[in-house]
Amino acid sequence: MSDWLTIRIPFNKPDKPEIIEILADVPLNWKKYLRQMANKTKKAGRYLAANILYNVGEAFYPESTEKEYKQTEKKSGD
Repeated sequence: MSDWLTIRIPFNKPDKPEIIEILADVPLNWKKYLRQMANKTKKAGRYLAANILYNVGEAFYPESTEKEYKQTEKKSGD
C-alpha cells in the first residue's frame, strides 16, 4: 500500500520542503497536476511528487492502536 505526496521545495530554503497535499489516487498527468497545484498555492518553488510506501518500518503510538489499525485495514480490503 502507498500514498503520494505533493511537495514544494522553496527556492530560498531548499532544506525546508513543504508537504502540500497527500493523495490516495494517482493523477493521470503528473506534470499538469503539479502545475495546477503550483498555481493554486501561488508560492514560488519546485513542485514534485513522492511515493510513500507503507508496511516498511511503521510505528504506532500507543502500541495498542497497531492491532486496531491492522484489523480495520484487513476489513476494508475485503
